[in-house]
Amino acid sequence: MDRSIIREGAERGDSIIGRHVTINSCFKKPTRIWELSVIADDVIVEEGSFLKATKVYPHLRVGGTFEKQTIVSS
Repeated sequence: MDRSIIREGAERGDSIIGRHVTINSCFKKPTRIWELSVIADDVIVEEGSFLKATKVYPHLRVGGTFEKQTIVSS
């Protein structure tokens, strides 16, 4: 969507990226977002993260490996 930033080296496929999302990545530590992951508005994804079939609620900062999960604020 509009006003999102996807850094160099990020890999993504079959996913939805919301507004005002920043996906940090580099060629040494690429971020990978696959298999219908949904990233809501105003989310920051840390460098080197892996999201597969994962949903991320708005206004969060996430980093790490997530597979078939829903990430909400605590």
